[in-house]
Amino acid sequence: MLPVEPVSRPRLAGVHTERVDENPHTRYGEAHARERRGMRVDSSAVHSGWVFGQQLDRLADSGCGHAGVGVAGLRLVLLARGAGAIQKLDDETEEDAMSDKVNGLITCDLVCLGVPSPKGFRSYVDWLEACTGKHVVGYRHRGHTPWGLYEERAVYDDGTFEEATVRTRAWKRVWNKMMLRPSCLACSYHSIIRPGDLSMGDYWGIERAHPGIADDTGVSCLFANTAHGLRFLKGAAHSLNLVASAPSLCANPEQPMLLHPPRASRLHDGFWESLVRDGFGAACKNVGALGARRSLKDAAHLVFHTGGKGVERDRRESVGMDASIDLDRVQEEEFPLVFAAKHRSDEVREKSSSGGMFYALADYMIGQGGVVYGCAFDDGLEARHIRCETLEECERCMGSKYSQSDMGSTIAMVSADLSSGRPVLFTGTPCQVDAVRHACGEMGGGWLLTADLICHGVPSPGLFAAHLRFLERRLGCKVVAYNHRPKNRGWGHCEAVACDDGSVHQGSRMVESWKRLFYGNRMLRPSCYACPYTTSNRSSDVTIADFWGIERTRIAAFSDDLGVSLVLANTPKGLDAAKRCDIDARRSSLEESLPGNPMLSRPTSCTQPREPVWEALCSDGYDGMMKRFRFLPKRVRFAGARFKRFLHRL
Repeated sequence: MLPVEPVSRPRLAGVHTERVDENPHTRYGEAHARERRGMRVDSSAVHSGWVFGQQLDRLADSGCGHAGVGVAGLRLVLLARGAGAIQKLDDETEEDAMSDKVNGLITCDLVCLGVPSPKGFRSYVDWLEACTGKHVVGYRHRGHTPWGLYEERAVYDDGTFEEATVRTRAWKRVWNKMMLRPSCLACSYHSIIRPGDLSMGDYWGIERAHPGIADDTGVSCLFANTAHGLRFLKGAAHSLNLVASAPSLCANPEQPMLLHPPRASRLHDGFWESLVRDGFGAACKNVGALGARRSLKDAAHLVFHTGGKGVERDRRESVGMDASIDLDRVQEEEFPLVFAAKHRSDEVREKSSSGGMFYALADYMIGQGGVVYGCAFDDGLEARHIRCETLEECERCMGSKYSQSDMGSTIAMVSADLSSGRPVLFTGTPCQVDAVRHACGEMGGGWLLTADLICHGVPSPGLFAAHLRFLERRLGCKVVAYNHRPKNRGWGHCEAVACDDGSVHQGSRMVESWKRLFYGNRMLRPSCYACPYTTSNRSSDVTIADFWGIERTRIAAFSDDLGVSLVLANTPKGLDAAKRCDIDARRSSLEESLPGNPMLSRPTSCTQPREPVWEALCSDGYDGMMKRFRFLPKRVRFAGARFKRFLHRL
């Protein structure tokens, strides 16, 4: 059964698409916290991109920083600093908590990449002044240029300024890789669990998350984390255009500060040695941030990024208004609710790829007199969806299948079962589940429960058939059984095949070659690289997957070598079904599950061209393609990789 624990208040995510009069100016470096040597911040630099996150039980360790900004008409103070510098002191009364008034302290943290040393920025300004012979009186880190790009501008005491040059870009080239404080590289606030009532940051990656909303004036992403923060946001909603979003969409590869701490460059130590010894300019040249080569790269980037033209957009267009949300309708409890789960039977988990959650759901549905649909191998080892009326039949659907299943007449059979009044559990990939839900979800009679997977992507069934023939040629026997992830060597991915001569082959370079091809990401269906279902906003009632990375979470002790399932209860129906399953579960969160399951926030990416692989398959056959692209590695390379994995486990 699911544990009875307090449910953490979820995040309300929104997109801010309108500039307001008082935009905060991003300050990269603590040197900007106060004016130095007559320098001033250029208040004309306007850019957005602020994210509002959530605090569960944790408060920041350090005290408040600078005095906050008073907001007219509200009895509050707004503090906007790095997450590590905020401590929430909420002194509101119980009556205030139940009303729409905003009393006491409101805290707002920024999505912070990290902060460099104040002396580091001072050394950069000194270098600028030495290069130009002028006194720097202003510096804008991010502003719009005629090319529509964010560029830096240095303002000098003679009234001139310098913008979008190699010199003004030098700080941008090095601060986030070379000059962050050591504590920033291990910061615990790089997560969608935030310490403030509100958080804010750029909505990087919005082009993929919300196509059509982005424009060249900037878009902010907002999280309201507490009821206190939500009430404050409601009071400011009249000046904002808000569009519903999701935390997992904000936490994406272009916004990595919500996923993990920054990583220092391998040139970090050499940069600092050169900075101390030779000064800022020499240190930048040593790491390629200055020089003729850098200038050529900048010129090429400008040409290819904008086509040599400025960025033009019709600013009269209404951005995202169709998706506007009414904050008064927002509930303080939102789905999905996230759990780590294990079936109570070790025997069931040994047969499962992860923690046995599929079997638990199937057991519940069969007990209700229902039927279960899932993916199984047929006699020819083709993945097909089958209809199950007994648990023995459901066992065929246990375990992962890393190829596209044939749905056949499944939708028609689901429709017939529902029409006859029987409850139905349908499991499959997110796109399959969404198809069944749209075709059968509104039918009367029985009721439909859907469970999808966190899907990496699917290769062609014909490709897997070619792989089986490849194995049979190499092994000299007919493959009669295939297990992508047996548990005899623990919870992981070590494929095994059984042959008609009674032999079993596991973990060899031949058998492991399908895994290498699959995770090479060059043979998946084209639609998988733009999959709209790679988000925490699922179309199913329940989502199940492996809880990869659980050993790095606060519930690490729950993990063992038989596997743990990640479970997302996406609807009240899904939560009710999970509660009735024979499982042991622990509450978790999206931010704990995202690092090990990135397809909750983005599709699989193909970083290398796909066409040469497919051309080789057609011209050289499956064997030639596997060798040419090293999906079948040489023996020495394969042995080295296995030894490396062994050391990693130790």
